[in-house]
Amino acid sequence: MSTIAGNNIYGEAIKAQAIATIHRSLELGGNFVDNADLYGPLENERLFAMAIKGNRDKYIIATKFGLAPHRSPTTLDTTAPLIPH
Repeated sequence: MSTIAGNNIYGEAIKAQAIATIHRSLELGGNFVDNADLYGPLENERLFAMAIKGNRDKYIIATKFGLAPHRSPTTLDTTAPLIPH
């Protein structure tokens, strides 16, 4: 599962539906989540955090960082302030 939908790239994200989708994915055995700061600065992370509350240990989360589209689509920035904690 990808959290890219949290950034409204496919239209407005409806939080209740997004959370229900994440819950249903886990019910069906989906436990790997792909995430990136590029997908919507913090909003997708917040939504995902709400969805997995109490079940964090059931998920494998992959995160990427470093793309700096505010500079250019291909600029990488891996300086300390941009490293997710």
